Amino acid sequence: MPNITEWIVNEDDAELKDFQRRLVDIFSGARVNFLIGSGFSKPFLETLGDLEDIQTHLSRLSMEPADKLLLTGYLLWIYFCNCMYAMVDVQAEELVEQRRFANLMYALMNERSTPVLSKQINIFTTNYDPILELVFDANRNIAYNDGFEGRINPYFSSSNFSKLIYRQAIFSNNKVEVPVVNILKMHGSLTWDRIPETDNIGYCDYREKLHRFYEENHKTFDQEIVDTMNYILDNKENKSIPELTEDLAKAALKSTAHGRMEDFLKNYTEQLQIVNPTKEKFDTTIMNIAYHELIRIFSNELEKENSVLLVYGFSFKDEHILEITKRSIVNPTLQIYIFCYDDISAEEMMRHFQVAKNHNIFLVRMENEEFQLNRLNDILQSIIEDKGDYRAK
Repeated sequence: MPNITEWIVNEDDAELKDFQRRLVDIFSGARVNFLIGSGFSKPFLETLGDLEDIQTHLSRLSMEPADKLLLTGYLLWIYFCNCMYAMVDVQAEELVEQRRFANLMYALMNERSTPVLSKQINIFTTNYDPILELVFDANRNIAYNDGFEGRINPYFSSSNFSKLIYRQAIFSNNKVEVPVVNILKMHGSLTWDRIPETDNIGYCDYREKLHRFYEENHKTFDQEIVDTMNYILDNKENKSIPELTEDLAKAALKSTAHGRMEDFLKNYTEQLQIVNPTKEKFDTTIMNIAYHELIRIFSNELEKENSVLLVYGFSFKDEHILEITKRSIVNPTLQIYIFCYDDISAEEMMRHFQVAKNHNIFLVRMENEEFQLNRLNDILQSIIEDKGDYRAK
């Protein structure tokens, strides 16, 4: 694909050195944005997998409404257990590579000396989990901004992402900009809660919320059926989405919980302030507003001069985000680097971005190896350690 450049960055590969030099320039003088997906949270949480495609196919199927409601409920419960509830046991100390990533962001921004650009990195993510917040909270050197303001009753506002932070010397008027990471959670967060009085987004203890939701709803579901459906999802082989949906429906329809599913789905919508993994994403106005405000910021950042988007662990299954990214590539100064997990991922990205005409899409992958987070960290670490060498060349 002539309009898309590939970088093979295996250890000791000649292209690796060239790519490292490119990264030095990016972190020194570009507007840096990350787009992070569920691959960043591995292996602590499972990825979305085919759930969105299954839910979308299910919405178009001709089924008894009660049966469709039942299957929808089981799929969302499985998603909750695998991709959200598992978060209750995750501690910051376990997140070795994720914490390393946070430390590297601080080091890279702290070295930025150009007065033209702020010492900020934007991390856009569709992940609900608070892993990013946990790892940046563990680093006392770097400030992170998740859009919340206030301490006693924190509330969310997208306008908070436009703030800069400066530190003033005690005995002089000299001010130094503090490195800040903006965490923009486009699909909502487990830390988000709805404030009924104002219909705004407030902050909550995610562990308490997850425990409460589990205790209130787990008796609705037959664990044997849940196990069967998980087995089907884990052993799908080469089955199509319609075939997979049919197998899941056969398992779910053995349940007798039809009468309780409406209450579960109501609880799911009211208690979890997240964007649903379906094409019909919004169940509440508040999430619709938040999603579009954050998407607008994402679009605006990609339109700015000399912007860079670094994509990790993200599949571009969100069609809205994909379309905005594809439209943005007409910006001649924008560069997009997509770190591909494997060859299949690289092929998918080739298909997504074959419309690129400005030669500003770059696929970064490893040959015969999976591109894990530790590999990304190794590359970022190397450009900090050898920054002077790369600049000299």
